[in-house]
Amino acid sequence: MYQNTPSELKFLMVDPKQVELELYSGLPYMLAPIVFESEKALKLLKRTVAEMEKRYTLLREKRVKNIVEYNAKII
Repeated sequence: MYQNTPSELKFLMVDPKQVELELYSGLPYMLAPIVFESEKALKLLKRTVAEMEKRYTLLREKRVKNIVEYNAKII
């Protein structure tokens, strides 16, 4: 948040105690509402891992090691 705008940085948060992260709920950096339930948290984590794997595939296909190198190749 310090060096990034809300369009550049998004958070997904899981708060099983339902009291720790509420102060972040209104931030424009939130990609989705804070998740409190275990079942929803598991689904969120699975979707996040799927996105991570998709991005790793893109990096591998372009033969780059990180997002900076990837952006340099496609922009």
